[in-house]
Order: sequence, then C-alpha cells, then structure tokens
Amino acid sequence: MAVAPIWWRARGQLGMYADAAPHIDHATRNARVLARRAVSGLRAAEPVPAALPASVDALAEAVRRLHAELERGEVPAAARRQMVEAARQSGMAYAAGVGFSGSVVVAQVGSVAVDLLRASGLDEPTALRVVRRLRREAEAATHRR
Repeated sequence: MAVAPIWWRARGQLGMYADAAPHIDHATRNARVLARRAVSGLRAAEPVPAALPASVDALAEAVRRLHAELERGEVPAAARRQMVEAARQSGMAYAAGVGFSGSVVVAQVGSVAVDLLRASGLDEPTALRVVRRLRREAEAATHRR
C-alpha cells in the first residue's frame, strides 16, 4: 500500500517500518548481487569510473539516513536525496564507461535506489520514473562534457 507523503507521519513509527520492510528486503537482495558483481569487475580489472564507487557510497548513506529518519518517525527526505544522488552517480558512471560487471553494478544501484525510494514511502511508478530520469540526465550531462 502506498502512503502519500503528507500522511507519512500519521502512520506512526511501527507502520512506517512495516510499510518499508518488504522494500528493504528487496534492496538487501539487490545489494548482494551488486556486491558480487563489483568483486567480479575488480577481479577482471574492468574500468571503474569515480562515479561508480560514489554511487555505492551514496546508497550506503541513504540506508543510514533511512534508518535514522524511520527511527525518529520522520518523512525520510534526507534519505531520498541520497537515493537520488546514487541514481545520478550511477548514470554518470555508465556514461563514463564501464565493463560488463560495471554495467550490472550500475543497474543494481538503480534497483536498490528504487527499492529504497519505495521503502521511503514512494509508489513504484514514481520511484522508477525518478531513477530513470536522473540516470538519463546524468548520462546526457556526462556526454556533453
């Protein structure tokens, strides 16, 4: 069930966690795939543009902020900003050039960002639209340089 952001606080702390739980589970599964592919890419000495680890760092920060904001019963606005930053950085990494494993990492960053946006209270169409738009914009901006 999607909860409009204006009603997020009214759900109460337990309700917020309950709504977030399945999406956090998906994010965890996608993060495991991301980690395995990152190791494969490093072992194969694939190119690693600076934006790729930056996107993973942004996801990690998003998780920390999501936890803190849910714990305080707040709308997870800071966490959402980090999720958005992760998607933007992954688009920049893709445009800069990655190998096969790197492209999987980019895709998984997007998947985890969508999962976390959903955990923060956004519905699936909105989360997908945000991540796809940001990735396209970042790729286009990188190509213009």
